[in-house]
Amino acid sequence: MLGSLAFAAWLTAVWRADPARMGAEGLITVLGPAYWIAVICSICAVVIELARSRPRPYALLGLAVLLVFIIFGSAPAIEPIAGNPTSWTHVGFVDYIARNGKVLQGYDARFSWPGMFALAAVVDSITGQHTPLVFLSWAPVGFELSYLPALRLIARASGVSVRAGWIGTFLFYAFNWVDQDYFSPQALNMLFFLVVIGCVLAFWKAPAIPRFDSAGPVGLRVRSWKAQLNKGIGLLRGSRQAAVVLLIVVLMAACVASHQFTPYALVIALASCYVTRRLPGPELPILLAVMAVGWLSLATVNFWEGHLSLLLGGVGSLSSSIGANVSNRIQGSAAHRFIVDVRLVLGATSLGLAGIGAYLRRNQSRTLEFLSITPFSLLVLGSYGGEALLRCFLFSLPFSTLLIGTVLERPFGAVTTKLVATPRAVYRALARKERNWAGCVLVGSLIVVVVALTTLTRGGNDAFESFSSTERAAVTYVYQHAKPGQSV
Repeated sequence: MLGSLAFAAWLTAVWRADPARMGAEGLITVLGPAYWIAVICSICAVVIELARSRPRPYALLGLAVLLVFIIFGSAPAIEPIAGNPTSWTHVGFVDYIARNGKVLQGYDARFSWPGMFALAAVVDSITGQHTPLVFLSWAPVGFELSYLPALRLIARASGVSVRAGWIGTFLFYAFNWVDQDYFSPQALNMLFFLVVIGCVLAFWKAPAIPRFDSAGPVGLRVRSWKAQLNKGIGLLRGSRQAAVVLLIVVLMAACVASHQFTPYALVIALASCYVTRRLPGPELPILLAVMAVGWLSLATVNFWEGHLSLLLGGVGSLSSSIGANVSNRIQGSAAHRFIVDVRLVLGATSLGLAGIGAYLRRNQSRTLEFLSITPFSLLVLGSYGGEALLRCFLFSLPFSTLLIGTVLERPFGAVTTKLVATPRAVYRALARKERNWAGCVLVGSLIVVVVALTTLTRGGNDAFESFSSTERAAVTYVYQHAKPGQSV
């Protein structure tokens, strides 16, 4: 019931919103009270479902889809044209490949990693669209929904409880202010990243570590330390396990050929899985590292030839990388600086709560902790145009939110309806239940606040990135009347 009310309220909000009245703070300035009713009702429905003795997976799955539309679907539903300028550039790349059957050498570095553009050109040809423009506005919703099965796979295979896994899934979307899900190679490669790690966590498990006394003999401590590097145990038989490995290798190859940054994040993630005993050996991260370096060395010569400083200039300079990713972004108008400050607060809050979850968690495998921390080691490779920190945060988010879920699940797990005999026991049970429900309400309120801040930060650039139908008509007119050789 609450979910239906939330959906109706969201439809009302986007129907009444007028993008022409958008203020300096972006999308949030045109979202009326109906939007906030939708957010509150949807999160209340999540809290009530999680408080059940046995949460219903299909109900939670439907609420997750609803939350995706509320957070990521509001902008495309309100704005007449896809706003992110880079996505339009990518449409041009796809159109060129579709028309000419090859990439344009020496024009743009992204043509050296053409996998996603070539795939989009093939899809356009098969579907008869001849241009990806029809998918442009709703690409964020499509990508975020495609992440959902992989997120659920990771949650179920990570060792956290059912409630913590669902809370982590909802928090991934609630904290996802990074805005890297537009029509782009990184959005597609985030899917590859999640599927590969999901397969590793789901189809290999860590062997148990024998307990030992830290004050015991040195030999016993050394043997116990070696036991931590035992090979991961495959959960499937023969050909099926081999099929999983083949799928992972195919996705790694697609990742290498379609994005500059994601393959190295995946190398770090696979290495983390090996160190925490979720892989039988180091072959997969080593193979991916060889593939990534090989592609960079051989297939992208047109990019780095004569421009090695662009590729290697920032390697090892952590301070300059952090400066380009943090200090250089805290500038501009007061409204923009406010939005950047909120983004920093959201990022710090998520990592802080994940740290609490890691401290409270009792588990023999620390895979989630490694997967949450190690992506930030990529900052030593350079600033990546000032976006490296954003990408590192995004690669960490699926796992850090599961750690947060282990903290926020506690009030839900303690809700009790157990019958007791004595009046004193009844009073204590009611008091305990009241405190637990208060905790559930507190958790729900926290998620509502995070969703509100994410709505602010994701749509904060829309005031100067969104376009009207009139502006698009003007650009189309110029394209139709400009003659070869003319400059605009």
